[in-house]
Amino acid sequence: MPNKTGEPAGNVSGESPGTGLPPGGPATRNYPPGPAPYGNPPTQGWYYPYPAPVLRPRPSRFPLVLGLVAAIFLVLFIGALAWLITMGGETTIPLKTETETVPQGSASTVTVTLNKGIGDLRVAGGATDLMNATFQYNVEKWKPNVNYNVNGSAGSISVSQPSTNWIGFGNYRNDWNVLLNNNVPLNMKVDTGVGKAELILAGLNLRQLEVNSGVGDSRIDLTGISSQSANVTIKAGVGKTTLLLPDNIGVRVVTNKGLGSIHATNLVVTNNIYTNSAYGNTPATVDVVINVGVGDIYLQNGR
Repeated sequence: MPNKTGEPAGNVSGESPGTGLPPGGPATRNYPPGPAPYGNPPTQGWYYPYPAPVLRPRPSRFPLVLGLVAAIFLVLFIGALAWLITMGGETTIPLKTETETVPQGSASTVTVTLNKGIGDLRVAGGATDLMNATFQYNVEKWKPNVNYNVNGSAGSISVSQPSTNWIGFGNYRNDWNVLLNNNVPLNMKVDTGVGKAELILAGLNLRQLEVNSGVGDSRIDLTGISSQSANVTIKAGVGKTTLLLPDNIGVRVVTNKGLGSIHATNLVVTNNIYTNSAYGNTPATVDVVINVGVGDIYLQNGR
């Protein structure tokens, strides 16, 4: 039977007899001119008299699956939030106010550890004893634990808040006001959870300070600390952290960048190091290391 070129089938011009292939390979075969489907040679050199089938991609199921997952997550989130609002939370009591006095005893240096999960914290100098503190709370289990131990000439104060459940949404109070003695050399560690923290350390004989912030604004005032060297480490969390630095002592601040921004006033900046004008010109130096979290850091030299 003749093919579309007028030649007998199986004996197209240029084919090797009995093979259907051109002598020099598919690239040398003569194909008739004209539009597809008869005039365009296929990639393998075969004469295909029909149009190639059109392949349409199958619709993707990814958007449907993604939408289903999002809907399930939203339902679970709303259910969990409703449970927390209606079932979660601590039982409140009438507001309690308690005071705690810790005498110095035979200690000549003291380590102070403050561990607070929920509520506001204020620390300052001016205590007549080693520590004079006032605690206000309206959840019974939030009564702080206060411990003081002396080993030789080294004392150790620990003030901690017992663990708590989810507090829910309500009128909760848990405030600490801690005063420390100005004359005793102090090493301090402060851990905060959710709430504001204000550390007014002017006048304290501070040797070492470590602050680990959680969620909430923190204000740390180092102006007016006794004129000796001190090491300060701050791990900022979520919220604004304001650090007031002395201008009569050399100060060097090293920052390890996080997601927050750093704003400096009256300081010389070299890469991630901030120094004041007194740095290198005083016998004592305050060395500060800040690990920046999510919130912004404000560094101010002097008040």
